[in-house]
Amino acid sequence: MQGLYFITDSNFSRNGVINDVQIALECGVKYIQYREKNLCHNKMYENALKIVSLCNEYNANCIINDRIAVAREAKAHGIHIGQDDMPIDNARKLCPEVSMIGISTHSISQAIAAEKKGADYIGFGPVFSTSTKKIKIPPLGLTKLKDVINRVNIPVVAIGGIKISNLPEISNCSCKSAVLISDLIGHEDLKERILFCNKRLKGEISCE
Repeated sequence: MQGLYFITDSNFSRNGVINDVQIALECGVKYIQYREKNLCHNKMYENALKIVSLCNEYNANCIINDRIAVAREAKAHGIHIGQDDMPIDNARKLCPEVSMIGISTHSISQAIAAEKKGADYIGFGPVFSTSTKKIKIPPLGLTKLKDVINRVNIPVVAIGGIKISNLPEISNCSCKSAVLISDLIGHEDLKERILFCNKRLKGEISCE
């Protein structure tokens, strides 16, 4: 897992979620997480079908956040769950068709446990202070991010407060995948931002 891990956010979108996904895929992003907390099942399923279809067209992966029924019915490529959701093995039983399951982690012990339980990748954060999600966990910092990367053998996706300004610090931690939300989706030139972030995380360009 390398490059920008793109999470949709209808609150910041200027173009609409489906258009955002299209732009991300055109820019070479291979991991799209469709996240909506407040949509009803039917509307989320409708959008998920479109996103899965687009991802198939671009040989990318559509990962559904939390909503396992939506992931199963839309034939998504993966699901992402949190620490307070169901265990990984239960999620895999309920949605055996998915090729990957990711889980949010907030400590080294959680990251190690996630790998042992069969997670295909982990999200680790918040690395920096963030206002995108209402969580009570303080920023974990770059040192803990480095420690987690060194302690697990599955991909680590950095998340939480990551912006263009601190992206060099993330990539300098040998972190190959990260999430930017407010500083990415809310930007007037989404395509330019995605191209830059994706190439930077892949080591194709420098932030110098």
